[in-house]
Amino acid sequence: MDKNLCTVCGSEKKGSFCDSCKADTPSNIVISVSDTINIRDSLRVRKTVSGLRKWVSESLAGWFPSGDPKLPDGVDKSRTIDRETKEYHEIVKKYGTDEVIHEVHEPLDKHKK
Repeated sequence: MDKNLCTVCGSEKKGSFCDSCKADTPSNIVISVSDTINIRDSLRVRKTVSGLRKWVSESLAGWFPSGDPKLPDGVDKSRTIDRETKEYHEIVKKYGTDEVIHEVHEPLDKHKK
């Protein structure tokens, strides 16, 4: 947004002539610039036990991109895989809302990737 303001009276003017002062006055040119930055994050935590090669539980939460053109803003995902209790839990919501797209709670041995 650009504005050309009169340095004498402060009113907006067109060109170098000020209609309020009825004279050719110097100008203050005001330029405003703005931008928006969206920050999205996610977190994954894995629990390991000494002596085992693989992790025993994993928790994942946050924003993830979606391959679905109906969800251009991505999704909020919360997933827990626990090999100790043999459970799998996942909730996928539309980004920015509480609309649940997908929800699974099942034993880990019944879960298919």
